[in-house]
Amino acid sequence: MTRDLVVSTRPAGAALVVSASGEVDILSAPKLSTALSEALATGSEVVVVDLSEVGFFGSAGLSVLVETLAAVTAQQLRVVASPQVQRPIELTGLDAMLDLYGTLPEALADGG
Repeated sequence: MTRDLVVSTRPAGAALVVSASGEVDILSAPKLSTALSEALATGSEVVVVDLSEVGFFGSAGLSVLVETLAAVTAQQLRVVASPQVQRPIELTGLDAMLDLYGTLPEALADGG
């Protein structure tokens, strides 16, 4: 895994997948935030945030997820979390508000 954050967006059936790899910290979090805002603006029914290739997920990343949750209207937000991402999500209790998945195929296969 690279330290620099790389973010890409692609359609996957009815879902729009925003994939990130690298590290999400105070400097790189705005890049992820922008990609998620743009994904929500498309009106896609399901937005999947694939963080399975993220090696570090700091408090700025948690803030991006909270802000994204607040911006979600009728869309479903699903998060694929690496262990490095899942741990801070669970420690902060954010897992109670997010739909977490271990893999991208699991997130895409979930019908509801």
